[in-house]
Amino acid sequence: MEPSAVTVTSVDEKFLTALMKALDEGIPDSDFSINSLESLMAMSHAKFYRKITSLTGQSGQELLLNMRMKRAYQILSEKKGLRVAEVAYMVGFTNPKYFSKCFKESFGYAPSELMK
Repeated sequence: MEPSAVTVTSVDEKFLTALMKALDEGIPDSDFSINSLESLMAMSHAKFYRKITSLTGQSGQELLLNMRMKRAYQILSEKKGLRVAEVAYMVGFTNPKYFSKCFKESFGYAPSELMK
């Protein structure tokens, strides 16, 4: 018998895994914000900002917006027949026009163009 391989996960990997899980669960909620994320991760604003910036090169707000945009892209490309407003609400936006503006800034084209 030989010992099984030991899997070592660094602290940063554990943090990023927990962060991605929290983001995945929080994205559909329009009230989910950076403050919510900081609370879920049990970190102060300053510590969270420093950690996120050092690991991702983005602020927490940028990360949350990028994750929402990527989820919206996934939904729009996989599920045909949904309206843009429905997708906006599914990824936590309360204003479909603002969602469309953010989507266009992120990907270079409107969400309605992706649906075609």
